Amino acid sequence: MSDYLKEQQRKFEDYAEKYRKETNEVFRELVRQLILVATAFLSISPFVFKIEGLTAKFGCVSKLILTSSWILLGCSIIFGIIQIFIDYNYFRKWTKAKFTIVEKIVSGEANNEDNLNKIAKEAQRDIPSESSTIFVWLQVLSLSISITLLIIIMIVLLF
Repeated sequence: MSDYLKEQQRKFEDYAEKYRKETNEVFRELVRQLILVATAFLSISPFVFKIEGLTAKFGCVSKLILTSSWILLGCSIIFGIIQIFIDYNYFRKWTKAKFTIVEKIVSGEANNEDNLNKIAKEAQRDIPSESSTIFVWLQVLSLSISITLLIIIMIVLLF
């Protein structure tokens, strides 16, 4: 492979690594912010709905909607915490893979480019390029539904 192609390959590998890190960082920050929002709504809403004249207007359906909203807020927080552990595990796997590659280089096992490529592929074989985002989407969905239910309850109670 020519030096130019090797340089281009390294450039694109560096870009891919940079964008992978940024993508994962965006999702980690999103998870944190969603946990904060859900916690704020879950902390404040009981005090709002404890207002004297407001609770008198509550019917069975309103109480059920309010309870469902609080449960969904709790689920949103739990999904966020699960996602944090998924991300932690994901980065731990990448760290272990990179460390394995470095160990093989230091020990002399990776003595040429082909051997290094094999070792790198083997170390990174079962690791996806980004961590799973299923729980982020579940977190967003449960938080969105919960806030929508809170808004519906407020509208119903005002009229």
